[in-house]
Order: sequence, then structure tokens, then C-alpha cells
Amino acid sequence: MQAEQAKPKPLARSKLTAHGPRKFMGEQKSYQIGDVLNFSDTNQDQWENSSFESKQSYHQRSSTNPREQYYMKENEYSELTELRMRTAQMEKTLRWWSECTSNWREKWSKVKIERNKAREEVKRIKVAYENAEKELNVLRQQKVLLINENTNLKQEVSDRSSQSNSDESVVKSFT
Repeated sequence: MQAEQAKPKPLARSKLTAHGPRKFMGEQKSYQIGDVLNFSDTNQDQWENSSFESKQSYHQRSSTNPREQYYMKENEYSELTELRMRTAQMEKTLRWWSECTSNWREKWSKVKIERNKAREEVKRIKVAYENAEKELNVLRQQKVLLINENTNLKQEVSDRSSQSNSDESVVKSFT
């Protein structure tokens, strides 16, 4: 017998209030203070279909002392205040991130514009460089041609002058 008494009782949920027994929806059996409601006493459907009030409203109905109700309302007010502060902080954080993102987009668009301008300028400079290089090659070829022509002309002049000198010497010798 002692072994049977030592077994722990199964976990149960009590729905008794200070005002007396409470009935679940659709339940015919009433309970007295000190009774324990086991999960096996009701159908699963009754648990799923029953509407449970919030803890705060349950506590407000169960407390008869106005001081307790005052403290519960004060607690509710402080929780609401804390929620408002958290909400305000979250909104502030969201605004900050939004501004940060928009600033980043604006700066990045400026950087893109500058980068694209620099690329276009590099393309123009490359084209100008290639044109200048082509012109330089043409001028070098002209220079080589002019140097060759100048050399040929000097050779001709020197040949003519040597011929004219020899002709003068022949003419002088005849005179």
C-alpha cells in the first residue's frame, strides 16, 4: 500500500477560481474547490474548441481586492509603456536603416556616374592617343622620305658641282 501512495499523481490542470467552480464549454460536471481536473476527464475537442481568456482578464476577475486590481492595472500600464518604447525604438531603427540605405544608394549612384564619366574619358583619350600615334607614324614616314630626298638632292648638287668644277677646269684649261 505504501508503494501505491508513493506514486506521483499525474499532472493536471485546475480551473477552479476563488469564486467557485468553473465549467468548460459543453461540460456538465461541476467541480468544487480542491478538485483537480485531469486531461482525461474531458474530450480533446473541448480543449481545442474552448476559448481561453487572456491571463490578465482571468486574473482581474479572480481578484476581489481593489489593491490587487490596481497593481495589475499598473503592471499592464508599465508593460504597455515598455511596448510603446520598444516600438518607438524599432521605428527609429527602421528609419535609420532606411535613411542609411537611401544615403548609400545616393552615394553609390554618384560613384557610378563618376566611374562611367571616367570610362568615357578614358575611351576618348585612347581614341585621341591612337589618332596621334597614327599621325606620328605618318610624320615619321614623311621625315624619312624628306631625309632621303634631301640626301639625294645633296648628292645631285654635289655631283653637279663636281661636274661643273671639272667643266670649269676644262674651260680654264682651254682659255
